[in-house]
Amino acid sequence: MLAPTLSVILACILSIAGLLHTLWGFGVTFPAANEQQLARMVVGKRGITKMPSMTACLFVAVSLFAFAFLAL
Repeated sequence: MLAPTLSVILACILSIAGLLHTLWGFGVTFPAANEQQLARMVVGKRGITKMPSMTACLFVAVSLFAFAFLAL
């Protein structure tokens, strides 16, 4: 009984992360004020000024959505 609940929770978390990566891929800077601040928060590398490319963000998003589907 616990396994189906956990799989739904995991799928929701992965889907939210996938949605964020999709938004970031299209240039949305939520939850930061600008791209540089977002890059520092998300990537966490010192001296970074830009987010990774759209292709990289969308690749991660598709991967997260695939794992969310597998969790279900």
